[in-house]
Amino acid sequence: MKTFKTIQWEAEQRKIFGEEKWVAKLRLTDTKSLEVIAGEVAQRTSGQPSEVEGLILAYIHQIRLHVSTGHSVNIEGLGTFYPKMTTKLVLTPEEVSIKNCIKTITVGFRPDAKLRQRVREAVLKEYKDSNNVYRKEE
Repeated sequence: MKTFKTIQWEAEQRKIFGEEKWVAKLRLTDTKSLEVIAGEVAQRTSGQPSEVEGLILAYIHQIRLHVSTGHSVNIEGLGTFYPKMTTKLVLTPEEVSIKNCIKTITVGFRPDAKLRQRVREAVLKEYKDSNNVYRKEE
């Protein structure tokens, strides 16, 4: 028998442009650290260095599992994956429902500060296609 995973959500009151509104909000649980997930991956594999591919697949499996059950997953030096949804506002808490409020549910990613910094420091170089007849040489 297959077990279905769930993510919790709740109604939240917000004041938008002076008006009280209600919106569906994800109720996220704790963040999983690299150490926690690494321990879980070790339990799913033999732990042999030669089985890198298996370790990577198990690691990805654990990230998918945690994100699909409402956890955020932090990978130090890379960033955090988390469940994310877009919603629409309604006037009363009784109107808050999956059908009325939730537009999409997806995965979000917040890059780690170190990763953002490395990207900011990257050297940018313009790509010049020799076949581009529309671009004049400067």
